[in-house]
Amino acid sequence: MKAEGKSISARAWFGYGLAIVAVAAAALVRLSFDPWVPGRGYYLFFGVAVLATGAFAGRGPAILSAVLSVAAVRAVGWFSGPLWSPSLLVFVIASGLIIWITGHVRSLHRESKESEKRAELRAARADELAEELNLLIDGASGYGIHMLDPEGNVTIWNKAAERLLGWSEAEVVGRHYALFYPETGVAAGCPQLDL
Repeated sequence: MKAEGKSISARAWFGYGLAIVAVAAAALVRLSFDPWVPGRGYYLFFGVAVLATGAFAGRGPAILSAVLSVAAVRAVGWFSGPLWSPSLLVFVIASGLIIWITGHVRSLHRESKESEKRAELRAARADELAEELNLLIDGASGYGIHMLDPEGNVTIWNKAAERLLGWSEAEVVGRHYALFYPETGVAAGCPQLDL
């Protein structure tokens, strides 16, 4: 249990650390583009930081990334106007959408992984049941047991059926069960009537 708590804490540290690094990288990239886009696009590169943080670390770190982005734009002095400007409003709305979408995608990914695990467990259980059924069928020494698919082809043939009827499993499995009828019965359509 303690190991699980430590891994959650390590993941949290990673996520919030990623938020800080992503915002710092976005600020550096924005600074390098300053000669080409002076006075515009303050939040453009920070949207990528929010997206990367949301995709790799989750909602909490992505929210931190968005808040740090606003603080970075203010701290560097790229925008010194009123706090609620149209560009800030657009950034907040875009960040909210990014955070919601990345959270939803991460949730779907997590559900997919859980579904894969459940499917693997069900497949393993089905294999165990099939093995038990085969042991039961082969263990029924006094009864010749065979099974047919919906078209009438033999799918299971146990050892007792081999011994009682004289055909091996390799000779019977996959063939139509009409081979158990005399030619006159096959001509009269008995196999199809009995199926």
